[in-house]
Amino acid sequence: MRDFMLILREDFSAYEHMSPEELQKLVQSHMNWVQELSEKGHFKAGDGLSNEGKVLKGKNGMVTDGPHIEAKEGVGGYYLIQANDFEEAIEISKACPTLQYDGTVEVRPIMIY
Repeated sequence: MRDFMLILREDFSAYEHMSPEELQKLVQSHMNWVQELSEKGHFKAGDGLSNEGKVLKGKNGMVTDGPHIEAKEGVGGYYLIQANDFEEAIEISKACPTLQYDGTVEVRPIMIY
């Protein structure tokens, strides 16, 4: 089994228009998915990330506003999963609740040294 990082990119502005019930449904869908991944032996770690952040860039570590990829999109969380190979990691990721809310999931293998 190899480790893979799932990076969740979400449109934070979409959450501003959701009711408390809709937000709770979103959170519950992630909790259910984590439970499912855990039962199958794929889940290692994961959490949501604050909308706040800064990006350090270059040799001098210049600090810029962030962590947004586009004006309204940012990394909202991550999962660290285990899968037999890259293809299985992609298949597992297709069930991520973030995709149901027009977000994106970036699947990256953790390097083996």
